[in-house]
Amino acid sequence: MKARTDFRLAAAICILAISLAGAPQYAAVAGETRSLTVAIPTEPDIYIQDQYWPSLTVGEMNADVAYNPDDDEYLVVFDWDYFGADDRDVMFVAVTADGGISPMPLEVVVDPAWDDSNPAVAYNADDGNYMVVWERRDASNVGQIFGCIVTGHVADVPFPIKVGGADHLAPDVAYAPGAGRYLVVWEDHGAGWTVPPDIDSVSYDGAGENGEYLHIAPDPVSVSGAQTNPAVAAHGTAPHWLVVWEDSRSEATTGIRVWAQQVEWNGLSLDLFRSAVAVGAPVGDADSPDVAWGQTGGPGGEYLVAWIERVLGDRVLAERLDGTTANLGDTSLVSNYEGSGKFDPAVVFASSSNAWWTVWADDREYG
Repeated sequence: MKARTDFRLAAAICILAISLAGAPQYAAVAGETRSLTVAIPTEPDIYIQDQYWPSLTVGEMNADVAYNPDDDEYLVVFDWDYFGADDRDVMFVAVTADGGISPMPLEVVVDPAWDDSNPAVAYNADDGNYMVVWERRDASNVGQIFGCIVTGHVADVPFPIKVGGADHLAPDVAYAPGAGRYLVVWEDHGAGWTVPPDIDSVSYDGAGENGEYLHIAPDPVSVSGAQTNPAVAAHGTAPHWLVVWEDSRSEATTGIRVWAQQVEWNGLSLDLFRSAVAVGAPVGDADSPDVAWGQTGGPGGEYLVAWIERVLGDRVLAERLDGTTANLGDTSLVSNYEGSGKFDPAVVFASSSNAWWTVWADDREYG
């Protein structure tokens, strides 16, 4: 899951942990009935960062979060500009379920020689650790993908995931318990900026070792257009992940669309599982997809994909897919509130209520 918003328009901003009841706006899409509920903020936000450094303007941005059910805590990762000169570093904060916060932000990676940003995080209940992945840029300003394992509240030594060539951007990560492995996905410009980017991946075992590479999209590689901005969710029981991304292969006729591809760990290597599919009916350009899996519907559970559609004012849309990547019904309209920009949706499944929750950034005025 990728849940972040780019706040670069602000000189400095606090990273917030927001309960679902107090989110800027949210919608619940029930697993069987696909009913829709929309609510307005009613609860106060919880400050995570800036309360310990009130005199600093370090511009905390690009937050992501993973839940650890074993310790009933959340790990929030973000980047900030502690050293100045926009050389960003990746930090994390542990937040307990009742809103308690670790005494101060802890380092994933801090080095004034590198610009580290755009982190994503996933939790591995089998080994009791997290994997954090992010973009790293050196003096040449070429994007690379790095990662590290966080055990307890201690980050291990960072390791390279994809370096060299042109930019490698927008990483996301998910842990599949049915495979006992992480999957890291990213937007790859390895052939240079004159060639459209692809979606690539590497899977690691629970210790962040024994990486296995797989090219995800386009497949076949002769497909034209750009594949960008991926997100990934793990199946809860099968050794599978679902990867979604923006795809411009049919931009001239249908606009930019969201596509999805399942990936399987067969015990020895990664494989594509079934064929890639286009998600949603094309009306306007689609962007910023996110995806989550939930144990609902059929015995294999199902995925929910959410995205922004840029047509007649921004709309938030969602669609359910089963374990075979088959569509489970019409596209659901989550929000078409007029006159507001909508950005960066994120999705999670709440097993206690058998509902999907979708949140997004929204610039509407509440008055």
